Amino acid sequence: MTRIADTAAAASPTRRPARAAWVSPFRLFALARQRHQLSDLSDEQLDDIGFSRAEAEAEAARPFWDVPPHWQNRS
Repeated sequence: MTRIADTAAAASPTRRPARAAWVSPFRLFALARQRHQLSDLSDEQLDDIGFSRAEAEAEAARPFWDVPPHWQNRS
């Protein structure tokens, strides 16, 4: 008799179990501040950094916990 857990482990032997990502509260605060500041830039300033007004507003509307993947500490 084969258990389901044994079959899943055999199917992908190199796959690690998912771990909860932890991000420093200081980084979350910095991200929220940067997103807010991005929405305050003028159209000319946004053009200088390669963002449109729509992209800046969409980024500013993201929740503070929606962090870039490279910020996630998965150790």
